[in-house]
Amino acid sequence: MKKIAVNTVKAFLKENKKEDAYTQAFTVGDSSFEVSFHTALTIAEKSTFLNRVVSGCFDATGKFRPEYVSPMLRATILQMCTNIPAMTLKNETDEVGVPALDVDAMNELYLAMDLDHVQNAGYQDMLNEMVPLCGQAIDWKKSSILADHGTDTALRDLLEGLADKVKDIDTESLMQYAGILSEGTKGLGEGGILQGLLNSRKA
Repeated sequence: MKKIAVNTVKAFLKENKKEDAYTQAFTVGDSSFEVSFHTALTIAEKSTFLNRVVSGCFDATGKFRPEYVSPMLRATILQMCTNIPAMTLKNETDEVGVPALDVDAMNELYLAMDLDHVQNAGYQDMLNEMVPLCGQAIDWKKSSILADHGTDTALRDLLEGLADKVKDIDTESLMQYAGILSEGTKGLGEGGILQGLLNSRKA
């Protein structure tokens, strides 16, 4: 089978390259400003996007903070997919010494601009890809914390929550079942681990 010339393939890609930019005007009183949207992320940019969202949804101890999911997603879209400047907290820095992001302000700005409903197919395609990917990344992070630390705070919280519902089983007994499941927790969220614990108890 004869190979197609590389230059031919490159020419095809060039002719069929999708637009990755979009501009929309927003009004402020009697004036307006234009926002440029980046609508197609590279693989490296997607990795950075996911890392920013996921890192903001867990505290320093690894505890999941669900209330941060939507605000972090919106703030990251503004940072990586528009020319909107990052809004920061006055006199506050993050762990690496740069001004701390004002997530509340970024979240409010995103909602005020109604960026969920930008009328551009490329932008909507990007949202439809990145939102589920963020959910998958967060689920992976949660299951990874449980698998890596086994009986640490995250797993103890999970087991104690189950113990509250199953009054005739104490936490120590549940920990024994958790040991049995230690090799099977990778890739599972809390729901999967809970179901496994219940199944082991029935067995």
